[in-house]
Amino acid sequence: MNKDTIAKIKDNVEKVESDYATDLLSVLKDFNPLAKTWGDTITDETQRKAYLDFIRSGKSKRKQAQTYVRRAATFLGESIDSKEEEKMSDFILDKFKSALEAYDEIVTRIVLSGAKVEPNVRDSKANFVWDTQVCFMLNDGTMGGKQIVVISRDKFLKQTAKKTGLSDNIMNVEEYLSKFGMQVPK
Repeated sequence: MNKDTIAKIKDNVEKVESDYATDLLSVLKDFNPLAKTWGDTITDETQRKAYLDFIRSGKSKRKQAQTYVRRAATFLGESIDSKEEEKMSDFILDKFKSALEAYDEIVTRIVLSGAKVEPNVRDSKANFVWDTQVCFMLNDGTMGGKQIVVISRDKFLKQTAKKTGLSDNIMNVEEYLSKFGMQVPK
């Protein structure tokens, strides 16, 4: 890979993480419209409880699904009626449980800990966007009738998959090889 390609990839990663951080902040601002910083969104105990109740109620997953449908329609320059939006949202709710669960867990962690989600900040959690993308790839655990398996030691991914009934779809290398009676070479 040449330097220009590497620079383009780096720029894209930064843009994706920045967009994700902006999106997360806007979600948190739903409960505090006057918020200008991360600290503003999570310090009020009433707002924090309201948001956590919203997540625990399951309503947040419906809102996420609707947001994905609206974004796709906007990107494609299409308009959709509420009935079609609901149908498409139901599809997302059914097929992408792990990704929706991952997003809820990330927001819950932010609300509870006050973690910053900003690009180019050393303690940032903006890289959670990639965990969410892996969870989207898992969809319902199959593709073309075959089991999807992600090889990872990432505890967050394993916990999310377990919560959504897909724990057999996230394995570390040793677990995966053992399915075939093999071991990692020493």
